[in-house]
Amino acid sequence: MDATSGSAVQLLQRKASEGADGDDDEIEDIDTDITEQDFDYEEDDFGTTDAALVSKTSDEKDECDALDNKYPELVKVDFDLAENSVNNLGGAGPDANDDKMLYYKNAATGDDGESTYDLKVTVMGSYKPRMPKVNGLKGHYGVVNVACGTSVDLKFELLDPSSGKPATLKNLIFSWFDLDKGKLGGGLESVTLWPGYKEYVVSTSSEIKQEDVDCPANAGDGTCKLFKATTWGVGKDNPEDPLTLTKQQAARTFATYYSDVSTFHVTLSAGDGFGSRNFLFTGMSQVAYAAIDECCPDHICSCQDSCSESSADWSEKCTNAKCADCNECVETTTTTTQGPASKEETCKNGLTFELTEDRLKENTLGKKENGRLLYKNILSHEGRTIDLSVTDAAGAPKYNGGTLQGFKPDSRNYTGAYKTAGRIAFEQAGRYMLRFTFLDTDSGKPVKLPLFPFSLFDIDGKGEIVSVCNVAAVILAEDSNLIERQDERCYSHISTKNEVNIPGDFDSLTKRQKKHTVTYVYRDSASWDLGVTLGPQEERRYILFKSSKVLACDYEDKAGRDKPWKRNPDRKGDA
Repeated sequence: MDATSGSAVQLLQRKASEGADGDDDEIEDIDTDITEQDFDYEEDDFGTTDAALVSKTSDEKDECDALDNKYPELVKVDFDLAENSVNNLGGAGPDANDDKMLYYKNAATGDDGESTYDLKVTVMGSYKPRMPKVNGLKGHYGVVNVACGTSVDLKFELLDPSSGKPATLKNLIFSWFDLDKGKLGGGLESVTLWPGYKEYVVSTSSEIKQEDVDCPANAGDGTCKLFKATTWGVGKDNPEDPLTLTKQQAARTFATYYSDVSTFHVTLSAGDGFGSRNFLFTGMSQVAYAAIDECCPDHICSCQDSCSESSADWSEKCTNAKCADCNECVETTTTTTQGPASKEETCKNGLTFELTEDRLKENTLGKKENGRLLYKNILSHEGRTIDLSVTDAAGAPKYNGGTLQGFKPDSRNYTGAYKTAGRIAFEQAGRYMLRFTFLDTDSGKPVKLPLFPFSLFDIDGKGEIVSVCNVAAVILAEDSNLIERQDERCYSHISTKNEVNIPGDFDSLTKRQKKHTVTYVYRDSASWDLGVTLGPQEERRYILFKSSKVLACDYEDKAGRDKPWKRNPDRKGDA
């Protein structure tokens, strides 16, 4: 599989090491062509395991009596109500003259609403923070800072405030949040639960990898449960309220249930990298509702057990938001991958299509409910003709409303076709999601194609981003000007400040145009989603797309030479 430009990656790594003072959660990558001031391309910009699976925060906090019924006398921890009276964990300060601990007064409340408990956190062994001043409280959360390349074993004790002695609690929930890693992969966060917990829960779209591991030396012999980050993030995507999480925030959270407990232990680890990582924790969280099917919010339990147990037909169940992400509801439009596709295979076997004006038979995208672009008879395959539909996917259940915005027609009427490519124009900056679907011309049903390239051209400006998931290959020019972010089979490609002229022939690009083009290769796919993000300064922009082998097959490039901007007669528009 083709990788992104080595020089771009090296530049980002060098800049990160030069600016590594401070917490990795707060460090932004800096590039000579694109900076945070131009556009902040953080994880919410479609860099997650399922591109752009963000969701808006609930207006009201979830409550469910069934949770309290299942776990009677449930004690709930909330640091927003607590006082951090001692902040000297492991003797690292900042209160260097106090006892070596974190001590939170009134950190937990009993189910009677009156009983309160204190929480004491101490180190077992060694502890190396980088920014101990961060430790303590942050809103609803407790915080522990851990230097990259180190780990710490912690003991949590719930205490009776009147006696100072351990208080045995019948039921307790404790949650861990924002498990991620640095943008360049360093500082990978993990939490290891020592024996003593009753159960744990995660969201159905969890990004956290779970493993059974040997317990740390301080825990003795036995098996512990490791929860490890898989995706990168920054401080700006951290949750503010544990009971109103976005889908992405929930995907980086897990909740643990304890019974008859006064003390429990965990190990916090930050992988090799620059700076340090901040671990956030509290008691109740929205993810904790995953233990009760009827209580679990849609974006936490996107396909609930009740969907499978119901006797109704799937055609009916799929209309329920709680079932919309079940495999039975998305199998006709889900992209499946059967191994990577090489550049050579794409060149030899890939199917291609053109999207000319005469093929555009419907242009209602954003103009009416369920509007679309419909390109008819774009290719023939196995004896049938195939159409391409493009719809607005911002409101799809899998994205849960989120921070995506619906597409609105542009005042220039550019959306439609341009030469042999499709074109979609945007009036305003923001995050958009588009769904492309192949349809049988006669039946209108989705049709899978075995292998095809899908190219996006003219990705330029101050922070344009295109993002996809479940691709079989990504093909870029060797010296591409696009910055690549990757997580599993999800990719985001980010432009630099440079502008480039629009291709006059989409199958004959200049060297400069190739540097601003990306080809995504799909295998056995009927439908795929494309995320488009435009930075604050990127208004009145458009994307150009078609199926092209121009990057996969060098011999198909009829130009093979660069043309100075001023001498190119095909320069058009302002995109």
